[in-house]
Amino acid sequence: MAPEGETTRFQAKSVCEKAGIPESFTRKIFQSLVNGGFLHAVRGPGGGYALTKPPTEITLYEVILAVDGPNTFSGCILGLEQCDSEQPCPLHQTWARGKTTLIETLESKTLDDLIETTRERSFSDLP
Repeated sequence: MAPEGETTRFQAKSVCEKAGIPESFTRKIFQSLVNGGFLHAVRGPGGGYALTKPPTEITLYEVILAVDGPNTFSGCILGLEQCDSEQPCPLHQTWARGKTTLIETLESKTLDDLIETTRERSFSDLP
C-alpha cells in the first residue's frame, strides 16, 4: 500500500490492479482499516488513502484484528461452541500452542516488514 513512503497517498483502484484483487473487496478492507485508525480516507479530486502512522508502527496482528474483528483468534479451531479449557475439543491444546506462536509472530511483524518482503520479491523477479 505504501511503496514510496509512509506519507504517500494511494488509490484503492491502484492497489487492486497491482494485487489482482477485486475493488469491492479492497474497499471493504480499507473501510475496516479506516475504522481501526490505520488509514485516513481523503475524499475528492486527488484523494485516496494515507497511512495514519509509519508502517514500522503497525503490526500485522493489529491489521488482522481491525479487519476480522477482536474475536478472530478466540474461537474453537473446530468451530465448536462448547470448547474451552474445561471441555476441550480434540485439537484444543494443539491450537492453543499454535495460536500463541502465531499471535507472537504477527505482533512482531510490521507493515514495513511486509512492504520490504514485497519489494525483495519484486526485484528478484527482474531479469
